[in-house]
Amino acid sequence: MKSANIDKTNYKSVALVFLVGLFQGLTLVSFPALSSVLKSTLQLSDAQYGTLFLPQVALTALGAITGGMLAKRLGLPLLLKLSLSANGLSQLALMIGVNAGSELGFTFVILGTSLLGLGFGLSAAPLNRYPLIFFPAKPDSALTALHTLIGVGLALGPWLVGLLVELEHWQTFPMGLMTAALVLFLFSLIVTFPDDNTETTNTGETKKLFRKPTFWLLFVVAVAYAICEGLFSNWAVIFLQEDKHLSPKDAGAALSAFWAALALGRLLTAWLVARLPVQVVWLSFPLLMAGAFFCLSMIDSASSGLLIYSFAGLSCSGFFPLTVGRAALKFPLNAAMVSSLMVAALMLGVGLGSFTLGTLRDWFPLTTIFQTAIVLPVLVAGLGIMSLIERKNNDKGGNIHVR
Repeated sequence: MKSANIDKTNYKSVALVFLVGLFQGLTLVSFPALSSVLKSTLQLSDAQYGTLFLPQVALTALGAITGGMLAKRLGLPLLLKLSLSANGLSQLALMIGVNAGSELGFTFVILGTSLLGLGFGLSAAPLNRYPLIFFPAKPDSALTALHTLIGVGLALGPWLVGLLVELEHWQTFPMGLMTAALVLFLFSLIVTFPDDNTETTNTGETKKLFRKPTFWLLFVVAVAYAICEGLFSNWAVIFLQEDKHLSPKDAGAALSAFWAALALGRLLTAWLVARLPVQVVWLSFPLLMAGAFFCLSMIDSASSGLLIYSFAGLSCSGFFPLTVGRAALKFPLNAAMVSSLMVAALMLGVGLGSFTLGTLRDWFPLTTIFQTAIVLPVLVAGLGIMSLIERKNNDKGGNIHVR
């Protein structure tokens, strides 16, 4: 299996891919960070707010699966350009929606989350594939570094939005993202990308993939993890403002702390996997997530909100990129498809969790829901252990093994 040599890599393409990761993080958090603006301006109920993320889930899955199937035919650079275009248009739809009035505005915001999902889905193959091509000797660290930058964007977004909402200039955020999308798109036109020679598109191999219990275990692991992440992130601002009576600025700061800790935790993960068995690091995160859900009910001030959401971000940090790494290295002939499907699983879980919580809140307070959600990371850990056992039983000699 032929790998790209990092010494011959065009470093402009490395910079572009990692900058797109940062940009992707900023766009992903745009709608949750502006949740208070969306709910008040468009007069959304909790159920309607949760509904916003359903088309995002569907279009992410569509974009990820389509991108994974066509990665070799269309090329990873084209998928990257298409994702930038969709993400930029999602911010335009967001701006139009908030300024269009209640009924028409809701339609435009739905369009915005749909475009955001499509852009994220299409970016799955290039963003999860290129780090492995750029740095074939350190795939876990490279992929974790890329996801760290996504986490940095997710952390900066809510903080910037909270500041801009206080200044009554929230429109600057989506406008800035539209501009960034255009700049990165133009940059992509002058960059030379390395060829993806590390995988072979093979229908027979793809069919084999869908018959592998290990793949489906990892897929369900990603979905269950993503439900946890979605409960932490998409409802943080509403939970802290409405249930814990914090100010918009303090609620936004807590959400930023969540994403900042997630980004820093991914840096720590990249360091840990070079020194400890990856499986040990990977399975430690669900235990931390269970502790974070337990602690959410203890928030009673801005400082405790910052502290506990920081712990929640740390508990989520390295789990998903390591899950993608496990899946991609387990199925090297379908690496782009597997990476895309893992992102589809991520958005499926985030959307499912957000929508379900919006419905459940009609009957239960958020604190009760979060306490009950402790069972989810326990499920994640159990399924993760099952996938390792299944893999050990199925690996016969020639497969690539993870440390």
